[in-house]
Amino acid sequence: MLEMANKTWPLAGGHRGIRESRWTVHTTNVDPRLLLALLPLVIIELALKIYSIVDLYKAERRVRGGNKLIWLLAILLVSTLGWLVYLIVGREEG
Repeated sequence: MLEMANKTWPLAGGHRGIRESRWTVHTTNVDPRLLLALLPLVIIELALKIYSIVDLYKAERRVRGGNKLIWLLAILLVSTLGWLVYLIVGREEG
């Protein structure tokens, strides 16, 4: 949850002054061991995403449908399934 506390500083003559904003972030208690356990998965995900993009833009690479831009958007925007589908069915050998 994110809350904002506002404070108004009055100016001479009764005019409204400069408003100061301060953001307060409420966090939950997440076990650091869980975050450390997930870190290798995040690194693997990022590495496979980068590998898929590099493979996609090789000059000799042909893709199903012939449109590399659509496959790039799938890799980037469809989370884990994007690069997985590209590597399994998107590439054409030959």
